[in-house]
Amino acid sequence: MFNIGWTELLLITIVSLVFIKPQDIPFFIKKIVNFFYKIKNYISDITDEFNTDLYREEFKKRNKEILKIEKELKKLKKK
Repeated sequence: MFNIGWTELLLITIVSLVFIKPQDIPFFIKKIVNFFYKIKNYISDITDEFNTDLYREEFKKRNKEILKIEKELKKLKKK
């Protein structure tokens, strides 16, 4: 997702151990996990919204085609 390799992860871990107190590490881990969970939910919501709009447009397009065919059939029936 963020294209973080093992070396970057190791560097982040070392820096966090230097600057964060050991008793605060669980708090920061919870915050980071919640942050990524919210981002995942936002991305999921945006994807769902996009798909809904896409299907709605596809439905409108198909509905226009069906109405057009229906008109043509009515014209043929009158003849």
